[in-house]
Amino acid sequence: MASQLPDETLHEILQHSFFIPVLSAFAIKRDRRFSWYSRTTKPTQLLLVCRRWLRVATPLLYETVEIDSEDELADFARTLQANPTLGRMVHNLRLEGGYGRLLPVVVKHAPNIGVLSLQTNNLPTLPNNGLLRALPCFNPTKVYLHDYSRQKTKKSQVNARAITKALRMWKSLELVACIGCVWIDSLEVLFTALTETPLLSELGFSEHDLGHPLLSPILHRFVREAQIRAIRCYMNDGWILGYLERKDVPQYVKELLVYEDTEVTLR
Repeated sequence: MASQLPDETLHEILQHSFFIPVLSAFAIKRDRRFSWYSRTTKPTQLLLVCRRWLRVATPLLYETVEIDSEDELADFARTLQANPTLGRMVHNLRLEGGYGRLLPVVVKHAPNIGVLSLQTNNLPTLPNNGLLRALPCFNPTKVYLHDYSRQKTKKSQVNARAITKALRMWKSLELVACIGCVWIDSLEVLFTALTETPLLSELGFSEHDLGHPLLSPILHRFVREAQIRAIRCYMNDGWILGYLERKDVPQYVKELLVYEDTEVTLR
Protein backbone atom coordinates (compact mmCIF):
# COMPACT_ATOMS: atom_id res chain seq x y z
CA MET A 1 0.00 0.00 0.00
CA ALA A 2 2.75 2.46 0.94
CA SER A 3 4.49 1.83 -2.37
CA GLN A 4 1.43 3.23 -4.16
CA LEU A 5 1.47 6.54 -2.29
CA PRO A 6 2.84 9.63 -4.03
CA ASP A 7 6.07 11.00 -2.57
CA GLU A 8 4.22 14.06 -1.28
CA THR A 9 1.80 11.92 0.73
CA LEU A 10 4.58 9.72 2.10
CA HIS A 11 6.45 12.87 3.12
CA GLU A 12 3.42 14.13 5.04
CA ILE A 13 3.10 10.80 6.86
CA LEU A 14 6.77 10.45 7.77
CA GLN A 15 7.20 14.02 9.02
CA HIS A 16 5.17 13.23 12.15
CA SER A 17 8.03 11.01 13.30
CA PHE A 18 10.32 14.02 13.12
CA PHE A 19 8.24 16.31 15.35
CA ILE A 20 10.48 18.85 17.07
CA PRO A 21 9.48 20.75 20.23
CA VAL A 22 10.99 24.21 20.56
CA LEU A 23 11.43 24.64 24.30
CA SER A 24 10.95 21.28 25.99
CA ALA A 25 13.88 19.69 24.15
CA PHE A 26 16.24 20.81 26.94
CA ALA A 27 14.81 18.10 29.17
CA ILE A 28 14.55 15.38 26.52
CA LYS A 29 17.32 12.98 25.56
CA ARG A 30 17.79 12.79 21.82
CA ASP A 31 17.67 9.50 19.95
CA ARG A 32 19.42 10.44 16.72
CA ARG A 33 22.48 12.23 15.46
CA PHE A 34 22.09 15.87 14.37
CA SER A 35 18.40 15.91 15.15
CA TRP A 36 15.92 15.81 17.97
CA TYR A 37 13.88 13.41 20.01
CA SER A 38 10.96 11.59 18.44
CA ARG A 39 8.02 10.44 20.53
CA THR A 40 7.23 7.46 18.33
CA THR A 41 10.34 5.68 17.06
CA LYS A 42 13.90 6.43 16.11
CA PRO A 43 13.54 8.23 12.77
CA THR A 44 16.82 6.81 11.47
CA GLN A 45 15.10 3.42 11.39
CA LEU A 46 12.65 4.80 8.83
CA LEU A 47 15.52 5.53 6.46
CA LEU A 48 16.36 1.82 6.40
CA VAL A 49 12.96 0.60 5.15
CA CYS A 50 13.80 1.00 1.47
CA ARG A 51 15.57 3.32 -0.94
CA ARG A 52 12.43 5.32 -1.57
CA TRP A 53 11.87 5.99 2.12
CA LEU A 54 15.55 6.96 2.41
CA ARG A 55 15.14 9.50 -0.38
CA VAL A 56 11.91 10.98 1.00
CA ALA A 57 12.90 10.99 4.69
CA THR A 58 16.49 12.24 4.48
CA PRO A 59 15.41 15.91 4.08
CA LEU A 60 13.21 15.47 7.17
CA LEU A 61 16.14 14.15 9.18
CA TYR A 62 18.34 17.11 8.29
CA GLU A 63 15.61 19.76 8.33
CA THR A 64 16.37 20.49 11.97
CA VAL A 65 19.85 20.03 13.41
CA GLU A 66 20.86 20.23 17.05
CA ILE A 67 24.51 20.54 18.05
CA ASP A 68 25.57 20.48 21.69
CA SER A 69 29.26 19.60 21.67
CA GLU A 70 32.48 20.25 19.78
CA ASP A 71 32.57 16.61 18.67
CA GLU A 72 29.11 16.89 17.13
CA LEU A 73 30.11 20.14 15.44
CA ALA A 74 33.23 18.58 13.92
CA ASP A 75 31.31 15.49 12.84
CA PHE A 76 28.57 17.54 11.21
CA ALA A 77 31.05 19.87 9.49
CA ARG A 78 32.79 16.86 7.94
CA THR A 79 29.44 15.48 6.82
CA LEU A 80 28.47 18.70 5.05
CA GLN A 81 31.88 19.09 3.43
CA ALA A 82 31.62 15.56 2.07
CA ASN A 83 28.02 15.99 0.89
CA PRO A 84 27.01 19.66 0.36
CA THR A 85 23.50 18.62 -0.67
CA LEU A 86 22.72 17.73 2.95
CA GLY A 87 23.60 21.24 4.05
CA ARG A 88 20.94 22.74 1.81
CA MET A 89 18.36 20.57 3.61
CA VAL A 90 19.03 22.28 6.97
CA HIS A 91 16.36 24.87 7.73
CA ASN A 92 16.42 24.93 11.54
CA LEU A 93 19.58 25.05 13.65
CA ARG A 94 19.66 24.71 17.42
CA LEU A 95 22.95 25.34 19.19
CA GLU A 96 23.38 24.23 22.80
CA GLY A 97 27.14 23.85 22.46
CA GLY A 98 29.68 23.32 19.72
CA TYR A 99 30.52 26.98 19.18
CA GLY A 100 34.10 26.36 18.03
CA ARG A 101 36.01 27.42 14.94
CA LEU A 102 34.15 24.99 12.66
CA LEU A 103 30.77 26.64 13.19
CA PRO A 104 31.30 29.15 10.33
CA VAL A 105 32.03 26.14 8.10
CA VAL A 106 28.67 24.61 8.98
CA VAL A 107 26.83 27.89 8.36
CA LYS A 108 28.58 28.30 5.00
CA HIS A 109 27.37 24.87 3.88
CA ALA A 110 23.83 25.40 5.23
CA PRO A 111 22.57 28.55 3.47
CA ASN A 112 18.86 27.90 4.07
CA ILE A 113 18.75 28.22 7.87
CA GLY A 114 15.60 30.16 8.68
CA VAL A 115 15.15 29.31 12.36
CA LEU A 116 18.06 29.80 14.75
CA SER A 117 17.92 28.75 18.39
CA LEU A 118 20.82 29.63 20.70
CA GLN A 119 21.44 28.56 24.28
CA THR A 120 23.74 31.46 25.04
CA ASN A 121 24.87 30.61 28.57
CA ASN A 122 27.16 27.90 27.14
CA LEU A 123 29.09 30.24 24.87
CA PRO A 124 32.88 30.08 25.27
CA THR A 125 35.08 33.13 25.57
CA LEU A 126 37.18 34.51 22.75
CA PRO A 127 39.17 33.44 20.76
CA ASN A 128 37.40 30.06 20.81
CA ASN A 129 33.93 31.47 20.24
CA GLY A 130 33.10 30.46 16.67
CA LEU A 131 29.55 31.73 17.04
CA LEU A 132 30.66 35.36 17.11
CA ARG A 133 32.36 34.83 13.75
CA ALA A 134 29.42 32.86 12.37
CA LEU A 135 26.64 35.28 13.37
CA PRO A 136 27.06 37.63 10.37
CA CYS A 137 26.66 34.64 8.04
CA PHE A 138 23.11 33.90 9.24
CA ASN A 139 19.96 35.54 7.92
CA PRO A 140 17.14 33.86 9.89
CA THR A 141 13.46 34.70 10.01
CA LYS A 142 13.02 33.40 13.58
CA VAL A 143 15.48 33.55 16.47
CA TYR A 144 15.10 31.90 19.89
CA LEU A 145 17.59 33.10 22.53
CA HIS A 146 17.76 30.88 25.62
CA ASP A 147 19.79 31.62 28.73
CA TYR A 148 18.93 29.97 32.02
CA SER A 149 22.06 31.03 33.90
CA ARG A 150 19.98 33.64 35.79
CA GLN A 151 23.06 35.74 36.40
CA LYS A 152 24.86 38.59 34.74
CA THR A 153 28.52 37.95 33.91
CA LYS A 154 31.16 39.64 31.80
CA LYS A 155 30.92 36.79 29.30
CA SER A 156 27.15 37.06 29.06
CA GLN A 157 27.43 40.78 28.40
CA VAL A 158 29.95 40.21 25.58
CA ASN A 159 27.71 37.57 24.03
CA ALA A 160 24.61 39.72 24.38
CA ARG A 161 26.33 42.63 22.63
CA ALA A 162 27.48 40.39 19.78
CA ILE A 163 24.04 38.91 19.29
CA THR A 164 22.26 42.27 19.38
CA LYS A 165 24.79 43.54 16.82
CA ALA A 166 23.84 40.60 14.59
CA LEU A 167 20.15 41.39 15.02
CA ARG A 168 20.75 44.70 13.29
CA MET A 169 22.11 42.86 10.25
CA TRP A 170 19.35 40.25 9.98
CA LYS A 171 16.84 42.09 7.82
CA SER A 172 14.57 39.04 7.36
CA LEU A 173 13.72 38.67 11.06
CA GLU A 174 10.01 38.18 11.76
CA LEU A 175 10.17 36.78 15.32
CA VAL A 176 12.61 37.17 18.21
CA ALA A 177 12.06 35.19 21.41
CA CYS A 178 14.13 35.79 24.56
CA ILE A 179 13.89 33.05 27.17
CA GLY A 180 15.83 33.65 30.39
CA CYS A 181 16.23 36.55 32.78
CA VAL A 182 19.82 37.26 31.75
CA TRP A 183 18.41 39.14 28.78
CA ILE A 184 16.65 41.56 31.10
CA ASP A 185 20.01 43.31 31.62
CA SER A 186 20.34 43.95 27.86
CA LEU A 187 16.76 44.85 26.97
CA GLU A 188 17.38 48.48 26.09
CA VAL A 189 20.16 47.49 23.69
CA LEU A 190 18.13 44.57 22.39
CA PHE A 191 15.02 46.60 21.59
CA THR A 192 17.09 49.38 20.06
CA ALA A 193 18.57 46.81 17.68
CA LEU A 194 15.13 45.43 16.87
CA THR A 195 13.94 48.84 15.70
CA GLU A 196 16.22 48.29 12.70
CA THR A 197 14.56 45.02 11.65
CA PRO A 198 11.85 46.09 9.19
CA LEU A 199 9.93 42.78 9.03
CA LEU A 200 9.76 42.08 12.77
CA SER A 201 6.15 41.39 13.76
CA GLU A 202 6.33 39.00 16.74
CA LEU A 203 8.12 38.83 20.09
CA GLY A 204 8.36 35.89 22.47
CA PHE A 205 9.06 35.56 26.19
CA SER A 206 8.73 32.92 28.84
CA GLU A 207 5.83 33.45 31.19
CA HIS A 208 8.18 34.22 34.08
CA ASP A 209 10.20 36.77 32.11
CA LEU A 210 7.10 38.49 30.80
CA GLY A 211 6.16 39.47 34.32
CA HIS A 212 9.61 40.83 35.19
CA PRO A 213 9.26 44.45 36.45
CA LEU A 214 12.22 45.63 34.32
CA LEU A 215 10.77 44.17 31.13
CA SER A 216 7.28 45.61 31.30
CA PRO A 217 7.93 49.35 30.72
CA ILE A 218 10.48 48.74 27.94
CA LEU A 219 8.28 46.16 26.25
CA HIS A 220 5.16 48.31 26.45
CA ARG A 221 6.95 51.29 24.91
CA PHE A 222 8.48 49.19 22.13
CA VAL A 223 5.18 47.51 21.24
CA ARG A 224 3.46 50.87 21.03
CA GLU A 225 6.09 52.27 18.67
CA ALA A 226 6.78 49.18 16.54
CA GLN A 227 4.49 47.18 14.25
CA ILE A 228 4.18 44.18 16.56
CA ARG A 229 1.24 41.89 15.81
CA ALA A 230 1.77 39.25 18.52
CA ILE A 231 3.61 38.66 21.80
CA ARG A 232 4.08 34.93 22.30
CA CYS A 233 4.07 33.68 25.87
CA TYR A 234 5.90 30.35 26.36
CA MET A 235 5.73 27.80 29.17
CA ASN A 236 2.32 28.85 30.39
CA ASP A 237 1.62 27.36 33.84
CA GLY A 238 -0.60 29.95 35.43
CA TRP A 239 1.78 32.80 36.24
CA ILE A 240 0.45 34.81 33.31
CA LEU A 241 -2.82 35.39 35.17
CA GLY A 242 -1.06 37.67 37.61
CA TYR A 243 0.49 39.62 34.72
CA LEU A 244 -2.89 40.11 33.08
CA GLU A 245 -4.37 41.42 36.32
CA ARG A 246 -1.71 44.11 36.72
CA LYS A 247 -3.05 47.61 36.20
CA ASP A 248 0.20 48.81 34.63
CA VAL A 249 -0.19 46.44 31.66
CA PRO A 250 -1.87 48.34 28.81
CA GLN A 251 -4.87 46.80 27.12
CA TYR A 252 -3.15 46.90 23.72
CA VAL A 253 -0.41 44.63 25.12
CA LYS A 254 -2.91 42.17 26.57
CA GLU A 255 -4.67 41.95 23.21
CA LEU A 256 -1.40 40.95 21.52
CA LEU A 257 -0.64 38.01 23.83
CA VAL A 258 -0.64 34.55 22.24
CA TYR A 259 -0.20 31.58 24.56
CA GLU A 260 2.10 28.77 23.43
CA ASP A 261 2.79 25.47 25.16
CA THR A 262 6.26 23.92 25.08
CA GLU A 263 5.37 21.48 22.30
CA VAL A 264 5.28 24.11 19.58
CA THR A 265 7.07 22.86 16.49
CA LEU A 266 9.88 24.83 14.89
CA ARG A 267 8.20 24.63 11.51
